[in-house]
Amino acid sequence: MSNYLKNIAVVGAGGNSGRFMVEALLKTGKHTITARTALTAPQRQDALVITLGGMAPKETQTALVEAAVEAGVGWILPNEWSPDTANEELVKDVVVFGSKPAAREEIRRIGGEGTRYIAVSTGFWYEWSLAIPGAFGFDLG
Repeated sequence: MSNYLKNIAVVGAGGNSGRFMVEALLKTGKHTITARTALTAPQRQDALVITLGGMAPKETQTALVEAAVEAGVGWILPNEWSPDTANEELVKDVVVFGSKPAAREEIRRIGGEGTRYIAVSTGFWYEWSLAIPGAFGFDLG
């Protein structure tokens, strides 16, 4: 028995965030990664990591959560990747963070006792964000 999650499905494994997460997980030699692009149930996975674009439709994550719960995935890392959105004042001030607490509640509601979530508070990804074409109105090209 191990004290880590072995089989991990990643939605967005080739994206701006997901590719670095997958690379880091694989370097440990402890994880088997499955890149997910479809909303089908991720079979025999310990965890589902969701890395969608910030403006992805809410329904996309909902469908992924439902499929993961149906498949018996024990842990979901929702498309959180932001400052601490448990801070209600912060969520009120920054519109794009509004969906984050609702996603965690959705996992609790749909998953019940069998599925838990891990919300990763990253802080503001300043350097990372500047490298995205068109981010914050900067053209670094």
